[in-house]
Amino acid sequence: MSRGAMERATEAFLEQSTWLDHRHEPMVQGLRTMAFELDRRFSAATFQQYGLAFRWLAKQAPDGEGAGKDPLEALLDGED
Repeated sequence: MSRGAMERATEAFLEQSTWLDHRHEPMVQGLRTMAFELDRRFSAATFQQYGLAFRWLAKQAPDGEGAGKDPLEALLDGED
């Protein structure tokens, strides 16, 4: 069975996320599982959870490597 768009995008993100290690494996596997499910049957709830997991993993990057702080999170923290 070929991979869907969410699975391909997830794997591309994970391949570039060199900062992730064994400590992140539960969240990584969760992200892969959600991508698999989203490719087969879209669910808004699953998509929302996927987004949370994705952003959490991206924020684990050392400064300059990942997505950085979520703009909404920065606003809520009172940062400009």
